[in-house]
Amino acid sequence: MSWNKAIGAVSILAALLVSPFGYAQEEVHAAEMLEEHDFLHHQLGIVLGHAHISNGVKDGETNWQVLPSFGINYNYWFNEEWSIGLHTDIIVETYEVERHLDGESTEVIERETPVAPALMVGYKPHEHFGFLLGPGFELAPEEDLFLIRVETEYSIEMVEKLEFEAGIGYDFRIDAFDSWSLVLGIARSF
Repeated sequence: MSWNKAIGAVSILAALLVSPFGYAQEEVHAAEMLEEHDFLHHQLGIVLGHAHISNGVKDGETNWQVLPSFGINYNYWFNEEWSIGLHTDIIVETYEVERHLDGESTEVIERETPVAPALMVGYKPHEHFGFLLGPGFELAPEEDLFLIRVETEYSIEMVEKLEFEAGIGYDFRIDAFDSWSLVLGIARSF
């Protein structure tokens, strides 16, 4: 899959995600309007990190690989606890990995700068901690893989509307391989 197709797929997912909220209308009392106006529903973040793959292949041997990555995360917050968003991770290297099929057999596959968008549902039970879960795809020219992503985040407000985030995530690529990521970034609410 080419970069244009990957960017197109991410754009379509983002448009589908945001469009229903543009048409929602309801009558609100003056006091509720003021409270609603103060709450910022949209959040855009950029993270830098490393993807850790235990069954990477280098020079024909299986070994642990740590690959640089970055991500662009968009969240729509319904209230202070619940959100839905599009989290897109990009590993900026080409690498080989053992693909596990049927739990036993393996084959070596190449992944050329994969882009992995996931539709995430978020729950923030505490001011600083949040948990996210959702399905997605890892898109690469060789083959697209279905994945389930689980994340936890810790955030601290640096200045008004701007947060520092640290997170850890795990991607389950169905019938392929798994990886975990450690990321740091910033997010702006608007």
